[in-house]
Amino acid sequence: LIKQMSFAIKKIARTRQLLLMLVLWGISFGSLMSLQGLWAVSWYQSSYGITANEASTWATLIGIGVMLGNFTGAHISKDSSKRKKVISIFCTIYSFSWIGLLLSIYTKASIVLVGILGCVLGFAAGVSYVHLTAGVNDISPKGKNGALFGMMNFFIFVCVIVYQWGTGVILQNFPGMTEGIYTHEGYMITFTVVTIIALLSLFAILFIK
Repeated sequence: LIKQMSFAIKKIARTRQLLLMLVLWGISFGSLMSLQGLWAVSWYQSSYGITANEASTWATLIGIGVMLGNFTGAHISKDSSKRKKVISIFCTIYSFSWIGLLLSIYTKASIVLVGILGCVLGFAAGVSYVHLTAGVNDISPKGKNGALFGMMNFFIFVCVIVYQWGTGVILQNFPGMTEGIYTHEGYMITFTVVTIIALLSLFAILFIK
């Protein structure tokens, strides 16, 4: 086990393509899990004054989008020569969906529109994750894809932890009237930071082969 882990860490560190995919994947998954897993419900409650049950229903659209994206991603551009194109398109859609969510916060857009944007964001993430996984498989030496994928997953979930902790650090400066609910301004600032990082991650696409 230690030998396999050591190989995987060295391979990732020495392979620029894996590092670039890790940047895209980690930032995307970290931000998605922070939104869906932590803040979407409380954000909807804070900004739209709806109940927790209603907010949960709208937040579920993000997960539905991911599932639809996974299904779609498995059936498009199966040829590895088109891998970069799919990753580029859907990572870009994902990042620009964050811009849409951010603008909806600033303008207090209809929650229906926000729910649709959340579904689109999840869909784009779902498609890109399928092809990022396949991309790791494309690059992996024969018989080593399991070790590499496992170690990539490790670093991706480190990103999730960092995102969830980091967004919490920002939001705790904007406490709402109810514990666990933060102010509208707090979400604006937090999601602005997340959006900027998502957009910066797109530079990795320029160097993926």
